[in-house]
Amino acid sequence: MGLRLVSGGTLQNLSVFADRTQGIIGSVLVQVFVNSGPTAIKCSVSQSVFSCSDKTHAAVLNAGDSISVQMTGTNNQSANIGVTMEKQ
Repeated sequence: MGLRLVSGGTLQNLSVFADRTQGIIGSVLVQVFVNSGPTAIKCSVSQSVFSCSDKTHAAVLNAGDSISVQMTGTNNQSANIGVTMEKQ
């Protein structure tokens, strides 16, 4: 389940920030999905890299599409990670 859009547009400019105080073990891949399918919009944070962005990739959206973010990694249940994106 994701955020259902009422209008179409372009999704871009992913930015991800990890809380340094909570610690990340290994790395976490953050990827954007549209209608449950992966897009090329993604980046990774890790023990030594606490922020990342993808300013290169974009996804075309239609009214009614559902967007979601998936975070994959190991042993990061307590990691505090924030995500922002831009829809135009």
